[in-house]
Amino acid sequence: MNQFSNFIRSFGLMYKSRDHIRQYQLEKLQQVVSHAHKNVPFYQQKYQGLDLTLSSLEDIRKLPVVSSQELRECSIDGITSKAATEGQLMKMATTGTSGSPLKFKISQKENTQRQLSLIRFMIGYGWLPWWKGVNVWRTVAPKKYSIFQRLINARKFHVDIDQPIEAQVKQIKAVRPQFMYGMLSSLEQIADWLIEHDEHLPGLSFFTTGGEVKMPHHSEKFRKAFGTPGLQRYGAVECGLMGYSCIHCGELCFDENSFFVEVVGDAYEPVKNGGYGKVLFTALNQFTTPLVRYELGDLVTLSGPQSRCKNKFLHFKSIDGRDFDVLPLKDGRKLHSQSLTNIGTSIPGLKKMQLILKKDQSLVVKYIVEDGISDEAVRKEVIEKLHFEALEVNFEKCTVIPNEASGKFKFLKKE
Repeated sequence: MNQFSNFIRSFGLMYKSRDHIRQYQLEKLQQVVSHAHKNVPFYQQKYQGLDLTLSSLEDIRKLPVVSSQELRECSIDGITSKAATEGQLMKMATTGTSGSPLKFKISQKENTQRQLSLIRFMIGYGWLPWWKGVNVWRTVAPKKYSIFQRLINARKFHVDIDQPIEAQVKQIKAVRPQFMYGMLSSLEQIADWLIEHDEHLPGLSFFTTGGEVKMPHHSEKFRKAFGTPGLQRYGAVECGLMGYSCIHCGELCFDENSFFVEVVGDAYEPVKNGGYGKVLFTALNQFTTPLVRYELGDLVTLSGPQSRCKNKFLHFKSIDGRDFDVLPLKDGRKLHSQSLTNIGTSIPGLKKMQLILKKDQSLVVKYIVEDGISDEAVRKEVIEKLHFEALEVNFEKCTVIPNEASGKFKFLKKE
């Protein structure tokens, strides 16, 4: 009952003043830090000798940053609260995109809170429990879902991404979904097929994407194929749904009901509104495996001066990828995969491209071109527009560049 009460109250927090939101977050932050210090071996060692008095949100800067690498190197028992009831815990693991998977535990209650956050987001866009939905995803082993996850899945049909695109489209059209979810790259492949065959999906009210950076050319393509540019969800296995498209202004916002968020520069100094930096998350409702000042590796650009949107949660313009999605060049330049992707989409005739940085710092460029387009012209423009003149570049023409097993597409890969 307490969870449901919190769920109802969570709808109103975004409409409170910034002072009210910050006071709520400070109280939750004090609880999480105190719990982590008393009950989690990892934090007991991490916080040894530190002053853990948090009189303001700014005091969180007294605490060290926690990296995903540190947690991966620690045992699962070392990052799990000793106060947790073992029989009520669920084992989870990340995909390991940025290295080896992080294995951790959450409680059934925490899992339910994650599902309630998702339901809150979907309700904002008109979702109702009897709506038909489609989940475009890889096939996974059946799980024991909470009552709220079963509510979301009650009318949701699964479409396996390992099938040919034509088969996926056929299944989706047979369902006639009102909402749909999938990795951005998976949905982009479906959109490409629909556009190529001059078809569309009737009756789709909204769809959401996650796992990858959504850029303007994606929105244009989705609008043409699906009739709507799509909503973005921002989350991670470690902590659930962390941000989403605002239901009022359409910009992205952090879920400050569940997270305290810091956006910081290279020296971990606070970034001002409109600035670009890496994100540190503190999960305010996660006590089994606490995440305090957790550096996930994501980069974002904050919105300008505080938005006039009636949703007072912190807004941000874009998710700019991961800090390991950076291509270091021999001349000292560092190119982020998003800027490289933006340039790549502006090259006429280039349908798809993937960069692979080899151990010797040479670069392999896999690419697909439209019919009738000169390979030589495309290669020349890639070199010129991406300023790869100082690199050893080897081109590899492809008919298909597959997504990862998860359904994501990696624009930049490193050996």
